[in-house]
Amino acid sequence: MDTDDVVVLGAGGHARALLSLAELNQLRVTALIDRHAVDNEIIMGRPVFPNTELLENSSSFSAVVGIGDNLVRKKQLAEFREFIVQRALKHPSAILDPTARVGYFCQIFAGTFIGPMANISDNVIINTHAVIEHEARVGSHSHISVGAKVLGRANIGDLCFIGAGAVIKDGIRVCSDVTIGANSFVNKNIDVPGVYVGTPVRKVDDK
Repeated sequence: MDTDDVVVLGAGGHARALLSLAELNQLRVTALIDRHAVDNEIIMGRPVFPNTELLENSSSFSAVVGIGDNLVRKKQLAEFREFIVQRALKHPSAILDPTARVGYFCQIFAGTFIGPMANISDNVIINTHAVIEHEARVGSHSHISVGAKVLGRANIGDLCFIGAGAVIKDGIRVCSDVTIGANSFVNKNIDVPGVYVGTPVRKVDDK
């Protein structure tokens, strides 16, 4: 399979994690773009540029979005959609049931499991060793963190962040714009946007 040149939008922690995932998907990362870049900055052997002129002035580059924050990632997708690699990036160790649906612009990291008839919308991050069980749904621009579990028929809205190790009980509905803290347990529907933590979860802040 041919290897395509790409740049990564962003240069934080998620961008660094994305470098190897991109290359496992036959994408050669040549540079990163981040408005906070400093002069002559190098990350993992790649130069970091402070603006998007590299993309805007070239027809030979594509991009992937290396930003973990859901809202910023959504904005980057809207602004640079014509350049961004459309297909989902999947680690070879991820297990996807043949009946599962994964949308465009998604990133599926190592050791994840996506079960039968699960539905992952566009621009979603499913991070390392996360589990999306049978018939569960994850809405657009959401981020399922390391080791989190979304159990069977649970429904996660758009722009949600499910923290590391959190568990969403089977059949539970979580509305859009919700953050679930690390290692929390969600055993009841969440119908109001905000930040929820604990076992079981309780609302601690508005968004």
